[in-house]
Parts: sequence; C-alpha cells; structure tokens
Amino acid sequence: MKKQGFTLIELLVVVAIIGILATVVLASLGQARSRARDAALRAAVSQSRSEMELWFLDNPTLGYEDGTNAGECTDIVAEFTASIATNGGTGTECNATSSAYAYFTTLNDGSTAFCADSTGYAGEPATAPSTGATSC
Repeated sequence: MKKQGFTLIELLVVVAIIGILATVVLASLGQARSRARDAALRAAVSQSRSEMELWFLDNPTLGYEDGTNAGECTDIVAEFTASIATNGGTGTECNATSSAYAYFTTLNDGSTAFCADSTGYAGEPATAPSTGATSC
C-alpha cells in the first residue's frame, strides 16, 4: 500500500521558497512606497503654485505674503504642507515677498529638494534653496 502525502522535507522546502519570495516582494514594495511618497510630495509642491497664484489675484495689495507674517506664505499653502508632512517631506518652507515666492521641501532621500516658485518653475534644483529664498 502506497502512502499518500508529502514528506516533512518537501514541506520545509516549499515553506523556505515561499519565505524567500515574500522577502523579495517586500523589499520591492519598500522602494515603490518611497517613490510613491516622493511623487505625492512633488504633486503637493507643484499644486501649491495654483493656490499661490489664486491668492495673488484675490489679494493684490498683499502680493504673495499671507498677510499674517511678512515674508511667509505658510497659511496659504497649509493644506499642501499637511500632505507633505504625511508623505515624509522635511525642511518644508514657503517664503514670499509682495512679488515673488518659493515653496520647497526635501524628498524622502534626505538630500534632494523639490521646489516651485513664482516664475513657474517646479522641479529639483541643482542646489537646494536656502532659508528665506523666494526663487528656486
């Protein structure tokens, strides 16, 4: 009479293979999540340009400043700043004068900045904008 079923060795081999595959998939997902968070950061900073331009059109006497703190536009882009914090952006800053602004954050790699400004630029400048900068 033949015995039906798998031996213990066969089961252990299958479990080991599944474990290796799961490790590879999870490692790939980590990179995908990081890229997705960076894409969300880029989108938030880019979308802030529309908000800033609408503010400028509605408040021409204030220019790009938020009206509460000279040189700042943080109140105008608060919803974008919240999204940036959720997605791991750091060093987020929004600086403004009556005629110019720059809004930037550091991406998840910790060294690359993404910036949008009043000239219409949105991208990763060669050097990160300095504190108080109103252009990328």
